[in-house]
Amino acid sequence: METVLSIFLLHETEPRRFRSDQAFVYQLVRRLRGLTDVNAGTWYDHSSGKTKRVYSDLPAKTVQAMGRMVIETIGGPALSFARREMDLRRKKMEAEAAERSALYQGLEEMS
Repeated sequence: METVLSIFLLHETEPRRFRSDQAFVYQLVRRLRGLTDVNAGTWYDHSSGKTKRVYSDLPAKTVQAMGRMVIETIGGPALSFARREMDLRRKKMEAEAAERSALYQGLEEMS
């Protein structure tokens, strides 16, 4: 849930980070799949002597279907959370700006 909420919050606060809605869905699915080991395979690199992880890519239709399921299931509450979080941040910034303004006015009156 935290991952989905974080991605929706990022999409709401910084939409330029995603070129399109498809890019958003792709990253959402990619991040969710990254939470488990099922989507990754391993191979042994003889030159370094280490085991390496390899992430498999899904076909575009599969990513879209999985993304649609996630968005339909969790998207509404996640979007609501992201917007509420943005409102709280905006109010906090406005309160800080008002406090700074009052401080500057007080300093000007003292001068």
